[in-house]
Amino acid sequence: MAKKNKITDLKKPATKAAPEWTTVKLPLEKLIEWQYNPVQLTKEDAKQIEISVRKFGLVEPLVANAPLKDGTRRLLDGHQRRKIMIYSKIADPKTKVDVRVPSRKLTARECDELTLRLRRNVGKLDYDMLHDLPEWDVPDFLNIGFDERELLGAGFIAGEQKEYDETIADGIKVCKCPTCGHEHAAKKD
Repeated sequence: MAKKNKITDLKKPATKAAPEWTTVKLPLEKLIEWQYNPVQLTKEDAKQIEISVRKFGLVEPLVANAPLKDGTRRLLDGHQRRKIMIYSKIADPKTKVDVRVPSRKLTARECDELTLRLRRNVGKLDYDMLHDLPEWDVPDFLNIGFDERELLGAGFIAGEQKEYDETIADGIKVCKCPTCGHEHAAKKD
């Protein structure tokens, strides 16, 4: 029996045609959250989402599947925005908002995959590009939700980084491999 290889055993993409997507107005109360939503939200994240929605509105539509028999729809993207809009009283549960919906009902597996892809397949920030952003400084980035650790790691904030103290290596015996020449610390007796 052949040994399974996780890379080569990946499932092939479904042969179903991709659905077409349209934007419709739906009440927030008809959008049901995914019970396995892995997104964790800190109080600071929630605060920043609330500030953004209050300042700019719901710029990106929520995303939901085709309706179930009771008229509700499984939310695929926008869980946190929906929750914050209701709890922060930005919108009433009966408020209709823009929602992207597919032309056909997605299977449960397709819903799971799309929900995860919408969170995972987003790229990463190029902090070098952010360094060059005119008229932006550390407080501006902090005010929109960046945290000090990521800015410190990206070189925006000068931190108290300890320099390497070579004296810690004093007294350590070094062995050299006769075959490849690699040097490493000798084992202690």
